[in-house]
Amino acid sequence: MLIDDDNASNLYHEIIITEDNLTEELVISNSVNDAIDKLQNMSNPPNLIFLDMNMPLKNAWDFLEEYKNKNLHRGSKIIILSTTKNPSDVQKAMESQYISGFLTKPLTIEFIKSQFNA
Repeated sequence: MLIDDDNASNLYHEIIITEDNLTEELVISNSVNDAIDKLQNMSNPPNLIFLDMNMPLKNAWDFLEEYKNKNLHRGSKIIILSTTKNPSDVQKAMESQYISGFLTKPLTIEFIKSQFNA
């Protein structure tokens, strides 16, 4: 699952994920609200969630709060995506029990493969 308000990033990430057949299904959300709605209606949770840090209206921290409050954690690995590597953001992300990693954009095929083997 990709959660990012930037359509260009989503398109690029979709291409690299689907080009290597890394998933049977890729779900893309452009907002926190859309992502939460989709997660609530999924019978099987995604293996990986790539979550953009900075989005309008609600950001990654808002997503995590709703994710926790609505009890949506069902084994998905969440990786924060950001255009910067602000040390305080990295620290905050790594202190969350729901975050498995922090990555500066863009995603790479090597990083994605490493997450399936981790």
